[in-house]
Amino acid sequence: MPPATLSRPPRGPFERLGAHWRDLFIRCFPIDARSRSGFVVPIWDRTQRRVYERIFVEDTYPLDRHRDLVGGPAPEVLDVGAHTGLFALSVADRWPEARIHLFEPVPRLARHIAALARRNGLGSRWQIEEAAVDVRDGTSTLFTTRTRLGATLLREKAAELGLRRPLPVRTVGLREYCAARGLEGFAIVKLDAEGHELPILDAALPILARARLIFVRVFPPRSTRAAVAERLAQSGFREALEGYRGGDEHLFIRE
Repeated sequence: MPPATLSRPPRGPFERLGAHWRDLFIRCFPIDARSRSGFVVPIWDRTQRRVYERIFVEDTYPLDRHRDLVGGPAPEVLDVGAHTGLFALSVADRWPEARIHLFEPVPRLARHIAALARRNGLGSRWQIEEAAVDVRDGTSTLFTTRTRLGATLLREKAAELGLRRPLPVRTVGLREYCAARGLEGFAIVKLDAEGHELPILDAALPILARARLIFVRVFPPRSTRAAVAERLAQSGFREALEGYRGGDEHLFIRE
């Protein structure tokens, strides 16, 4: 489990004001960080900075450890809940020719992904879908906040978290998506669907079962490590524990 952290004392008014000014400055003048192979990673707020640190500094997704399982220079990759595309960029660090399919239903975040791909010359290999992955093609309502940093398709979860802003979104079923593009499966999968992971797994398991690495973020009690492990074990996956400490994110491998 992650190491314990000390609680931070409440910030005073001047510290809060300074943080607001800092955030405004970074938003107006983004900082360009770099990935391990030199891709440009714009940092425009504290959330983006923290995601950058987790992926490129703390190595949250240990792709190198299981690189031999993937095989080939151009794996097919699925990123569900792509946020701003930094997981996909970490994949491109290792496999520059990887074909990556990214799903992000929040329009502002999808635009950030597209800008990231263009800036780093990856647009021809990234298929960016402004859509949420669900059990089938269609439309649904994404519940979110004014800043759109938190979002879910699950009405009951939205009520619990106070996500009151509805956003109509397109939904995509992975079976339909792959059939339309002649895809048999993916070598690497990242699944972060804000509690909707188990229905997606159940609907698309024949496709996802072809993967070698599956990263799943769980949201108890709606999705749990044990429930995901039980489903993937049927297809020969085991949880990779050595050298991996992802908190609520778990890695399953098929050897």
